[in-house]
This record gives sequence, C-alpha cells and structure tokens, in this order.
Amino acid sequence: MFKYIINKIFSFSRPVKLAIISILDLFIIIYCSYLSLAIRFDEINLFSLVDERYLISLEFFLIPIFVYFLFAIIFKFYSLSFRFYNLGNNFYILFLLAGISILILNKLINEYYSNGAVFINIILIFVSIVISRKLISKIYLNLQNKTKQNSAIVCNSKNLHKIYEYLKLNQSISIRAVFL
Repeated sequence: MFKYIINKIFSFSRPVKLAIISILDLFIIIYCSYLSLAIRFDEINLFSLVDERYLISLEFFLIPIFVYFLFAIIFKFYSLSFRFYNLGNNFYILFLLAGISILILNKLINEYYSNGAVFINIILIFVSIVISRKLISKIYLNLQNKTKQNSAIVCNSKNLHKIYEYLKLNQSISIRAVFL
C-alpha cells in the first residue's frame, strides 16, 4: 500500500509534484516555527503561556513563509535545481541569506520577538528542508533502481559500442558487467 502511494505520487506530472513539495515546505516552516517557540519557552502548548504571550505573534509565523517562498521564486528553487528532487549548488548560500533576511524582517516588523526563537527557527527550518529533500531523493532513487533490470553483456569487441548505445537508450536496463 505504501509503495503504491509513493509510486503514484512520483508518477504525477511535474506541476503537481512541485505543488506537493511546496505544501510540504509550507508545513515544515509552520511546524518549525511552532517548535522553535516551544523550545524557546520550554512549553509544548503555547496557548497556555501567560507571561510570554506577547512574544508569540502572527508575524513570527508569516515572515519565514514569506522569505522562503520569495527566495524560492527569485532564485528558482523549484526549477532545474530540483532535478531528481535534490538541492542546487547555491541552495546553502541562499539559506544563509534567507536566515539573515528573516532576522532583519523580525527586527523591523515585530515589535516584540525572541532572538533565540528566531535563531532556533532558522536552523530548524533549513535543516528540516534539507533533510526532506535528501529523503525524497533517496526514495526516488531507490524506486528508480528497483525498476531497472540487471544485465551482463557478452559480445565481441567490435559490436560492443553499438550494443552499449542501444542499451544506454533503454533506461530500464542496468549494465552490471561486460564480457568480451
């Protein structure tokens, strides 16, 4: 059942998969924002806080969402850099810039906020997004490798190039050995 659902998700069209990844990112950002406040105040139920209630604001949750998706649009996180659901090369540098932007926007927009909660939030968001991408990549590559058929080639040397070119076009065959 689980394998069927994963295969079905990976067989969706590209826009649907990008929408799923965007929703996953949104969920990660909201969850990490809540978790960072919970870690900062040592209280899982933030609604029971009385003295620190002024530090919990809607802006604290909206700023990371706005910054992340703004960077995603400007720097095209969801374009070619997400080939096979991996991260691009400049993704980690952009995380640092996004973290600084989140910190600056909290200073400008939020009247009261916790520096500790903002730093914890930045770290949790970016670590969680990187882990989710790596996990998606591992699942995708495992599914790709399981659908390939292992094979060995036995032929003379003058036909090897032709056979290899033919099999290279056939992506469902994984060449494990060549015997001449």
